[in-house]
Amino acid sequence: METRNAFVVVSAPNTSYNGRMQGFAFKGSVDRRPAILRNFDPKTRFVGCRVVTYVVLHPFNIIDMSYDMSAHARCSVCIRFSSLVYSKAFLRKLANVSRVQLDGTEVCLLGRMSAFIVSRPQFFIEGRALSRTRRAGFPAQQECELQSGVPLLTCEFLSQLSSNQSTNDDVEKIALKMSFTVRTHSKHVLTVKSEWPWESVATHDDNLSRMAQTVVSRRSTRIQSLAVVYGPVWNQVRVSDQYVLGTMKDHPFGGYHRIIFSNIAYMSRFEKDCVFIVAVPLGQFHQASHIWRRMLHENDALSKNFSNHGLSIKLVAIPETAKVFEITFQAGQNAFGHWIVNRYAGDFDIMVLLDADALLVSREGSFVQSLSSSFSDMHTCGQRQFVLVEQHVRWFEKDSFHEAQSCLSKMHKSMWSQAVLNCNRALGNVAARTRDLLAFEIHDVVTVSRDIDCRLFRGKRRGLFDPKALLEVHVSPKPNTCRCGEKTHAPAKTMIPHALHLHIRNFFLNQH
Repeated sequence: METRNAFVVVSAPNTSYNGRMQGFAFKGSVDRRPAILRNFDPKTRFVGCRVVTYVVLHPFNIIDMSYDMSAHARCSVCIRFSSLVYSKAFLRKLANVSRVQLDGTEVCLLGRMSAFIVSRPQFFIEGRALSRTRRAGFPAQQECELQSGVPLLTCEFLSQLSSNQSTNDDVEKIALKMSFTVRTHSKHVLTVKSEWPWESVATHDDNLSRMAQTVVSRRSTRIQSLAVVYGPVWNQVRVSDQYVLGTMKDHPFGGYHRIIFSNIAYMSRFEKDCVFIVAVPLGQFHQASHIWRRMLHENDALSKNFSNHGLSIKLVAIPETAKVFEITFQAGQNAFGHWIVNRYAGDFDIMVLLDADALLVSREGSFVQSLSSSFSDMHTCGQRQFVLVEQHVRWFEKDSFHEAQSCLSKMHKSMWSQAVLNCNRALGNVAARTRDLLAFEIHDVVTVSRDIDCRLFRGKRRGLFDPKALLEVHVSPKPNTCRCGEKTHAPAKTMIPHALHLHIRNFFLNQH
């Protein structure tokens, strides 16, 4: 899954442009979104491979957003064989495929490609911060799709071919090659070319044909799997007036990892059959896994809850180089919400993306049951938003874990109405049915739903969870009017939208 061997080149052919735009490989994945796969004909036996990658353009404030980046976009999957004998033999198997090229020992499978800036609202919001845009990058998304109906053009075949390289002399290299154009405000057209080793985009299950059959033929409305996602979670330090990835040794209690652990520990008291995904930058994956193992080892009650309730924690490494982290807003959080859906939506029926200090609390006890009930009807809204309240806890102190557990229990049992009525409320994170989910965009989502009543930020309409029954709580280290578990008589502020709108055997380390 690493992107260290992927590269991006920005050029301005046939012009005198001497600009300073750079491109950096961010991350990529085979596209496993049920919302895309549901559109395939049920009779399609072999779904053509779909891959999504992200590049960071730096600086981004010179990009002309009115330009169509997909107009001249091109992509191909190129297989370089060790002998011309092997490449020609492979080409003969593609006799009925028109979009294929042979260049010596390299066979390139041509695909259809589109490119666009990730999260346009966030692009314009960040663009107003002129002091930052001069040195900041922003992610662009590239999508490549190969022809369907041909077994040799499936992701499953390509991933299998790539994994056999260590034991098979036929193939030397498999790479995804992509290019698109951008235009600057000075009207210069730049070409952005990138190359991705296949292992940087392959996933744990690339059989899109089987997944598509399951999505298309599904008739049951029973929700079978749910994931709560936290990320990206990182520790940073300031070096030479710049934020960089810091060592986890500077945070003996785990920093925000400890807050997430506390929230998961509380939710595990009431929940069953749920996966908690915690995503961290690749450069902190091993340090973070050590902290999580230690925290789990020290909490016997949590281990028992996970064993008895079908719960698990999956720690996921985000393929993000140090340079990309340093130049991308919020460590690339805007693209993370897209990538996590590309890679993992095919494994779950419902996904929720939460802030690092957030947890879900149900008045009836189980938010999993509440969400399952809300999304059980395939004809209802594909996404819903939570109302959040903030509760202050003095984090980063030795007894903060027990303090947080105590105050949450008090609020849950006897002070629910007090918190909803008197604490500052806001529109929070979003839950979505993966059958409709295209991407998370922090406090918003992109779905295939077209029903106007399903749009978020519509008060007590169908797009909002009832806070009297299901609530998002932020256990925040930031002081505010509501100290966790205590009474307050301060009137709640008007609910406003987010700035965008706009036990160890249950613990899985996952770098794929």
